[in-house]
Amino acid sequence: MKKKNKGVSLVEVIIVVAIMAILIGMVAANVVRYIEKAHVSSDLRLLDEISAAVTYALMDPAVIKDPTSDVPVALMDAATTYGVSLSQLADPDGNKVAEEVMLTLGWNSLDPGDYMKYIKSQHTGASDIYIQHKGGAFTPYAVWVTYTDSSGRRDCSDGSTTWEGIVKCVCAQ
Repeated sequence: MKKKNKGVSLVEVIIVVAIMAILIGMVAANVVRYIEKAHVSSDLRLLDEISAAVTYALMDPAVIKDPTSDVPVALMDAATTYGVSLSQLADPDGNKVAEEVMLTLGWNSLDPGDYMKYIKSQHTGASDIYIQHKGGAFTPYAVWVTYTDSSGRRDCSDGSTTWEGIVKCVCAQ
């Protein structure tokens, strides 16, 4: 006489669930890492756009003639500093550099609370975007985000703001 199979045993169900849990655990770890790398890539695109906006602004004749734009431009060009934060670019009284950068990027202000929302990678609350003139022909301005992770591993412990310590920062040169 043949015995009828009435379904799967509890042991078989437990084995299948355990195998699925292991596979999901392996996939989830990789997905999180790839998502963070995509965020870093998005940030690099944004920094390239900021660099281009600053370059375009500084080629505008209205900006060149504007005396209130001299201070932020001097801060970007100074070899003794590590550049100027994007928020320092805007003068409370207004200047043409900040106006042109905001117009090019389509932003309403250069307040860190407004523009840091565009940074997608892992970063701390003290993060900011810095710009420094590097003198290259095709990429004259270096732009980077401080206190952030350029590796996509969610590590923003370095927190450097100097050009030399930029290895751990998302940077577009």
